[in-house]
Order: sequence, then structure tokens, then C-alpha cells
Amino acid sequence: MRGNRVGYVLAAVMLAAAPSAVAQGNPLDNPQMRQMIQRFWNPVVGSGEAYQSMGDPGSPEKGVEFALIGKEMVQGKQGYWLELAFNSPELGGVLYAKDLIVPEEETPRKVIFQLPGEAAMEMPVNPHPGPRKVRDTHMHKVGMETITVPAGTFACEHWKDDDGDYWTSSKLSPVTMVKSVSKGDTDVLIKVMSGAKSHITGAVKPWDPTVFMKHMKGRGGR
Repeated sequence: MRGNRVGYVLAAVMLAAAPSAVAQGNPLDNPQMRQMIQRFWNPVVGSGEAYQSMGDPGSPEKGVEFALIGKEMVQGKQGYWLELAFNSPELGGVLYAKDLIVPEEETPRKVIFQLPGEAAMEMPVNPHPGPRKVRDTHMHKVGMETITVPAGTFACEHWKDDDGDYWTSSKLSPVTMVKSVSKGDTDVLIKVMSGAKSHITGAVKPWDPTVFMKHMKGRGGR
């Protein structure tokens, strides 16, 4: 599926063990983008970014916002709490999701979701602490370029691989992406945030898949 490529950089790891009901109609289900977190990861707690995907001609624009809201040691390894927000009509509004990730690992250690009007829930996960499998896409540096996006003008490193072109800036966090272009999708940085805090509030309840199903059915989902 097409969607926000830059959002996939971090968001895709949030559904490593998610049921299909969550994956329908949202930009979290592209495993290819899991590869990019190691390449463009620049963790600064409190930093955040918002991106917009132009998508195919005639398709509605999509956006995703994410922030690094904390860090925590996980069995001697440095873990990070990464929170994502995106608007999902299929689920009735803005979905917030946060993962406790160890960047070099394949799957998250914890996954917490909060649907609009619902209590936060922790999803059961089966962590695989082994190293992240990075697909060889022949990434190479093209050169330096200055580009302008809605978030401003940035001096960028231009990278290219088998999937597309990427412009990055070391001044950005939690990922250094400014723009990506691939297979008809163009994604651009539209906002940079600091002092980011979690939107997930209140007590965290155990995972209840019927809550997701209720939201899906209420909007014509199956």
C-alpha cells in the first residue's frame, strides 16, 4: 500500500505483532520501511516531526506525526519510547501509539495504543531481541544539496538506493529525513517540534481486541 514513507521509518515497527484490524487503512503496515530506522536514526528525547505524503496524483494527502518522548534501559540496552499520531477515519479519529524500541532489534519490547475516546491499552508482544535484519538496497551518497520544504530550508545529504532518493539533515530528530521520493510517493517534512510529551494519558489497560473491532464496525469495517 502507498502512504507516508517517512512515517514508516519508525511507525512500521509498531505493528510487528498487531492484529489485522489495526492494520486496515493506516500507514503502519509496510515492513520495507523497518529497514530505514538504523540509517536515519538520531534520538533526542523531546524531539518530534510531522510529515506529509503527497501520494499518487488524485489521491488524498496523508500525514503522520511522531515524537521521541522518553528512554528506558531494557536488559542492559538503551530503549526509546517513540509515539506516533495519525488520523484514521477507519478508527474514528486520531490514533496514538507508542513503542518501547531498541533500535538495533527487529521488534518492539512494548506496544501501547489509544483510540479516540478509549483508555490506553498495552498490546501483548513477543519480542525478538535479535538484531534487526537490514535489507541491502545499495544505499550510497549522491552529494550535498540545499532543499526547501514546508518546515524550512535545510542543507542536506542526498542519498539514493534501489527504492528511491532521500534528503537528510543531521539537525533533525528523531530521524534525519527532510524529504523522500520513491515510486510516485513524495514525502516532506512539514513541522519540527521540541519539548514533545506523550498524548497517551490515564491508566493503561490490558489489550482488548474488541475495542478495535467496535471502532472498525462503527465505520463500515469488517
